[in-house]
Amino acid sequence: MNLLKTIFTLVTAVLFSVCAVSQTVSKTWQTEDLYKGIEFKMSRVQEPVIPKNSVSITDFGATSGG
Repeated sequence: MNLLKTIFTLVTAVLFSVCAVSQTVSKTWQTEDLYKGIEFKMSRVQEPVIPKNSVSITDFGATSGG
């Protein structure tokens, strides 16, 4: 019974690891692939540039306790 439990745990861990790796691999795609085979002309979407601002909400009138 103890051997069966150990084997089940190992098989579960291996399957979980394989699924986790396959998910990370499947998310790696190239942007060129998005524009292949589309039926109309479409300009490429530019990735947004977000400035690295740091602010405190107390600078805008926030108070402790609401």
